[in-house]
Amino acid sequence: MHDVQLDTFRFAYSLHGQGERFVICIHGFGQSHALFNTFTDKLQAGYQVISLDLLYHGNSSWPRKAFSVENWHILVDQLIKKHDIKRFTLVAYSLGGRFALTLLSRFAPMVEQIYLIAPDGLRTSLWYKLAVHPLYLKSIFYYIIHKPKLFFLLKKSLQRARLVSTWLGKFADHQMRRKSQRLKIYYTWTNFRYISVQTPKLIKLLNQTSIDLIVYIGRYDRVILPQKNKNVLQNIPNCQIIELEASHSGVFEQAIKDITEKMVSTKK
Repeated sequence: MHDVQLDTFRFAYSLHGQGERFVICIHGFGQSHALFNTFTDKLQAGYQVISLDLLYHGNSSWPRKAFSVENWHILVDQLIKKHDIKRFTLVAYSLGGRFALTLLSRFAPMVEQIYLIAPDGLRTSLWYKLAVHPLYLKSIFYYIIHKPKLFFLLKKSLQRARLVSTWLGKFADHQMRRKSQRLKIYYTWTNFRYISVQTPKLIKLLNQTSIDLIVYIGRYDRVILPQKNKNVLQNIPNCQIIELEASHSGVFEQAIKDITEKMVSTKK
């Protein structure tokens, strides 16, 4: 593993492959750089593939305080200078999509292509805004993480009222089952709250560049709702939307296979 540092905190990543072309991969919540291992193995003959560990994930570390876009840009700038990167392609899944999109405000001239898979960041959900922005609701969120009984009672009530689907209820049960997982949710949600883009500015920026944007969405994705992303993406002429017959987890496997084929064929 390699790393760059900000103060005394480590931002870890793997680096494999050969060639002058670089790919930077960013995983989703609860994952690590290892998500892209198969992708890296197939590309390394013609690319140098950098796969990041987001903060609070894998081998990266960060204190329990907010992480800003400026912090993020500083770390990526270190990475670019360390490996003398002139141009690069971004591949990001879910939460990683939010991190990828915030790079454009500073590094757009260096970006060749962006592959987003079920990306977070194009729209901010109401639940997320309520959980992390008003101070009093953030305090409630913290209490729920440590005393989850209230959360599970509320979830059951919402399910009875048919405001939360059975699938979403099971997903929440899985994510909130262990305290370590709940704490990861809390610190990721609250300390990444500034890692965001303003949709109108993003659309304007992408329309002013020649960056190829390819976005994979899952028709049955109940985590990142496909129609909400479509509503944003239809305003970007250079965007190709690929809708797959898949759920949020299933869309990654199908999309990364297609991305691999596209990049291997381009390399030849």
